[in-house]
Amino acid sequence: MKPPITAVYNVKKDSDGLLFTITISYTPEIKLQYDSIEVTLPFPNRGTLKTLTHEPEKADVAIKDYNVIWTRPKANQGNKATLSGKVKFDPKTRTVTAHPGLVDLNCYADITFKVTSSTFSQVKVKLDSLKVFPPAKFKANTAVTSTGRRIRVWNSSGDVVE
Repeated sequence: MKPPITAVYNVKKDSDGLLFTITISYTPEIKLQYDSIEVTLPFPNRGTLKTLTHEPEKADVAIKDYNVIWTRPKANQGNKATLSGKVKFDPKTRTVTAHPGLVDLNCYADITFKVTSSTFSQVKVKLDSLKVFPPAKFKANTAVTSTGRRIRVWNSSGDVVE
């Protein structure tokens, strides 16, 4: 079975920060049914995030602590989405946290997503096949929601292997 979402993540040094590009691709089934996809780009051990510029400018992007968070609402077209940008840090506030290996170009992106009306395996429940014992009249409603576990994508220019 093909993964519902794949991604390519690349981070490079710039004279005064880091340049990043992440492209997520999703299967047509996921494209039509997902509620949202959240991509978290953590940048610990580099200092406080001072500035963030990104393309497309209208993307739903926020800074929280040392993370860049990109929330992608339901897509209307295409099976890919790309976010590119530049982050600058305040080196005076740099401290090494619980992630000492996440320095220089060693970084990753975490992707989570939620799908309604479907399971990843496409299993469905047929309401007319439900049986209740002892026999009784009942009205059944079903709802299906699948939440993807974290997908971690390492920077293709880094040297850390998880």
